[in-house]
Amino acid sequence: VEQAKRVALLLEEKSIWFLEEPFPWMMYEKYEKLQEFLTSRNTSLFLAGGEQEFRIDIWEFIMKRLFPWKVSQPDCGYCGGPTTALLIDQLSAENGIKFMPHSPQGDLMPVICWQLLCASPNAASHMELACVDDGIAQIMLDSKTGIFQNDYFQPAIQVERGMFKLLSSTSIVGWGIKMNENFIKNSTRISFSDTTADRNKRSFL
Repeated sequence: VEQAKRVALLLEEKSIWFLEEPFPWMMYEKYEKLQEFLTSRNTSLFLAGGEQEFRIDIWEFIMKRLFPWKVSQPDCGYCGGPTTALLIDQLSAENGIKFMPHSPQGDLMPVICWQLLCASPNAASHMELACVDDGIAQIMLDSKTGIFQNDYFQPAIQVERGMFKLLSSTSIVGWGIKMNENFIKNSTRISFSDTTADRNKRSFL
């Protein structure tokens, strides 16, 4: 915790406003102590956590008892999907904590997260976008056109001067995107049975 305090003060000195998961995700008492320290100093630094928490009963406990951070950051891939993420958003709002879904990949996760952010009156002011390049599902910036693109769905999210705009479309329902037919056509389908060997394969993937 003492080292995290020093790091937090250094970040604030450099005008960095956001600190995500300074401890292993389940060590909520340490988050609580660091948040108490930041609050006592009236710092502008936002402490965020919750990315890997998948238990809704624990979310309820930490929201109502610990107040371990200023921004809840559930990951839809871990917590149970968008519906559960919105429940976590509601719990956060009830306890004065902002909501920023976790979305580091350049895949379909940002599509879900920008919809959730726009639907939430409790949304934080920022979200992470495509900060991890897995070599497959990455949103890329075309340096010539200034347009963000990817190979497997359109329209890609567009960011201008640090802001994104959610485009409405009457022709595209659901998440507001359309899958690239060539991407689907050229993809390899993988199916598994319920055998032990196939369960191990699924775990490996």
